[in-house]
Amino acid sequence: GGDMDRIEIRDLRVDGIVGVGQEEREAPQEIVIDVTLWVDTARAQSSDDLGDTVNYWTLTQAIKSYAEDTHPRLIERLAGGIADLGLAHDDMVAEVEVTVTKPNVSHLADFAVTVRRER
Repeated sequence: GGDMDRIEIRDLRVDGIVGVGQEEREAPQEIVIDVTLWVDTARAQSSDDLGDTVNYWTLTQAIKSYAEDTHPRLIERLAGGIADLGLAHDDMVAEVEVTVTKPNVSHLADFAVTVRRER
């Protein structure tokens, strides 16, 4: 990822079921997702063509659906699944980093997990 460009999807908020507690399993709660993709954007810079870069709109839709439908117990699992989605989405993605945050857990703190994957 060192000398590559970055595409970032920031502050994607979805309502999903994540957690081990009974009340966490019963009702969706807000989850915040941040994704960084390492991509060579040189061709897109010169062509100005969506076909030459990662379609982050369709990726965002896929992440949203995944986060809403998966219902994992751990945010580690959710972050890992989203990272795999990012790599699988487009061959241009060399590396992906995903942070999943559960805001204001029990009025105690925000909990976040970051997972990184390389092709």
